Amino acid sequence: MYVRSLRKGENVKKEVFEMVGHIRAEFIASLHEMDWMDSTTRLRVKQKCEMMKADIAYPGWMFHDDRFTKLYNRLPAMAPIERATLRSIVYDEFLQGHSARAAADNICAAFEGNDVHYSTVSRWFERLESGDTTFGDRPRSGRPSTVDDEALRNALDAKPNATTRESATTLAVTPRPPSHFSTEFRIEFLLDILDIFR
Repeated sequence: MYVRSLRKGENVKKEVFEMVGHIRAEFIASLHEMDWMDSTTRLRVKQKCEMMKADIAYPGWMFHDDRFTKLYNRLPAMAPIERATLRSIVYDEFLQGHSARAAADNICAAFEGNDVHYSTVSRWFERLESGDTTFGDRPRSGRPSTVDDEALRNALDAKPNATTRESATTLAVTPRPPSHFSTEFRIEFLLDILDIFR
């Protein structure tokens, strides 16, 4: 977990807490000099200032796995990871020096039910190792897609066992026979489809 790497800064966190305490004490001490406030308002400002909570850096309970687990077990299942978010997470794993396999395992552990396959992470690691840190999709050969990705996902969610022809009719597109596309395009297309459902 990222916050564990910040533990070395625990002394800095304590110093900042002390600084906030000194600022609060000085503010309260200066209240009696503010002659534009009546005594009732001054008392309420003092009480409010004393009740203010200082949230600095990260909460200490984040280092207690049992409390962390209890908190997140009450949350509903997470929504699917957006592609741009996933790529950022893969990049972070890459920067930490993890292998593609370890990165895929870490991501799957962190986002239960939103598994990313090792082959996807491996392809992204290859891009990152070559110096390509752009997160956009690469241009592809062949006819550009005329199908809205969201509409395709909705159609597949509504009828997961639909044939290509049925899906094409639902999306109002003309299906083309697979032989029209190059083998490389078909393999890349199938890998992308597999990534969506993993």
